[in-house]
Amino acid sequence: MQNKTFMTVAGNSFPTKKAVATHVRAVVERYLDHVDLAEEDFSFLQELLTHHPWAAQKMGAGVKRIWIADSGRKNRCFFLERVDGSRTDFSWLQCLSPKDYRLDFHKACRAVIEPVMNTFRLNFLRNNPRAVCEVLKVPLNLGNSHCDHKAPNTFLVLVEDFLREGNLVLNEDLFLLHQDGMIGCCFASASLAAGWLAYHNQRSVLRVISATANLRLGQKMSLSA
Repeated sequence: MQNKTFMTVAGNSFPTKKAVATHVRAVVERYLDHVDLAEEDFSFLQELLTHHPWAAQKMGAGVKRIWIADSGRKNRCFFLERVDGSRTDFSWLQCLSPKDYRLDFHKACRAVIEPVMNTFRLNFLRNNPRAVCEVLKVPLNLGNSHCDHKAPNTFLVLVEDFLREGNLVLNEDLFLLHQDGMIGCCFASASLAAGWLAYHNQRSVLRVISATANLRLGQKMSLSA
């Protein structure tokens, strides 16, 4: 029986995504921050980078060197310098998964409504200092609360309805071309973002619940999907 190969990088064959991840994490652990990768590790990461969804933008005219440093987002990640002297960071985890435009669409929708969600939560807690989570019956505060979409119009339902009713085709044209330092996904069209925001605000019923309750509800939705 022939062994299956998940990915081959710089002459190394890996049977699973986990095997690649183990290899990359071993590379990360070998280096202090801001130390350039040695030739073998550099060649490996440079080839792995070709699997990144934004590989062309990340690599530019070519990669001169790669190092590891604190990303400022609770983890260490890879940074690179291009041959023209410009720099950017990249996520090696994104190199291990195929492009998912539906997931990107959900992320872009989240980015649009995030200010609305944050404002709702802050105003709710300010106006209800003794608020209690309606799911777990625990006191709410800034540190333990999330803004949630009340069923039946959950976030997932609203996004999927918006996609269907708008007859939107999921492809790269919906999203802004990724730029250095950009986190997440953004809609390329301001009118699409405005349309989603209006649709969301008209149909959503927001509430503030505990972070624990929100995570449990999210896991339940994932299992039932």
